[in-house]
Amino acid sequence: RLVLETARRLKLTRAKPVSLLSRIPSASEQAELAAVVRRHAPACVVVEYSSFAPAFAHMSQVPGRGVLMHDLFSSRADSFRAAGKKPDHGDITLAQEAQRLASANLVLHASMNELQRLSPLAPGARHVWMRPTTTARRDAQQSRAPAALFMGAGHEGNREGLNHLLTDIWPLVRARLPDAKLVVAGTIGDGLASENGVEAVGRVDDLASLAGPDRIGLAPIRVSSGVAIKVADYMGLGMPVIGYPGGLDGFGSELDSASIRVHSTEAFADALVELLTSEEKRRARSEAGLKLAETTLSDSGIVEALAVFRSPSKVATS
Repeated sequence: RLVLETARRLKLTRAKPVSLLSRIPSASEQAELAAVVRRHAPACVVVEYSSFAPAFAHMSQVPGRGVLMHDLFSSRADSFRAAGKKPDHGDITLAQEAQRLASANLVLHASMNELQRLSPLAPGARHVWMRPTTTARRDAQQSRAPAALFMGAGHEGNREGLNHLLTDIWPLVRARLPDAKLVVAGTIGDGLASENGVEAVGRVDDLASLAGPDRIGLAPIRVSSGVAIKVADYMGLGMPVIGYPGGLDGFGSELDSASIRVHSTEAFADALVELLTSEEKRRARSEAGLKLAETTLSDSGIVEALAVFRSPSKVATS
């Protein structure tokens, strides 16, 4: 498994590399994992991704059998195909993914819309939205010249989103606002030339240096699954947010007061120009985002979901 993953990451194979992430462990791996679990006699076990959930068939004595779903593989595959790309992992259907959860009794979803898709097909488990948490950085709010901001790590979804932003959206914005500025933060900007109003700042030690209502957080994400953590970070930093459904749907409608959801290149550019030129609208969205960071973006739901396994009497009814 390690050798194959190393070859995939180093692109040592001629075929397009496919991640093993969605592959179910072998029967011997599952038995070995279950043996380790039994030695610890835990009240609850949480595995990462649906691919490990079949191992719960060997752990019926564990009261809490949870799966962390920060990627629904079937949704991820759909988003790749919608963008004209081949999925970079094993392609499975939603029904097949739900079947993997047959022995789980708790499913923790990073994404609200994925919870809504999957839960009807896996009624034997309790489904909980594990909301991304963030800290409202009111202490870091400052006024500055308005600019757009895109931040993130260098994974496929971010690369596709940044390329679309630079190639399709940003030229429309600059045609109307020739002095418009775009800041790209994080490893996604490695090797990016600072031109046409674009400034690549690389890794940032303290995100508070980017904070404030005059920085407009962008989520032009089209190839995605799970939830766009950058959106929660934008909110905590007091930034108004613009995004496609791929960047915002993971939050359901919870963040609509602080974000603008768009469905086309032109609408994205229009919304960005509107915020860049309106201090009043930037500050209204900024304050709404800070309030959401203080209330909605909380870990209380996940704490409650796990706490139920403390008492054997509650396990039977969960």
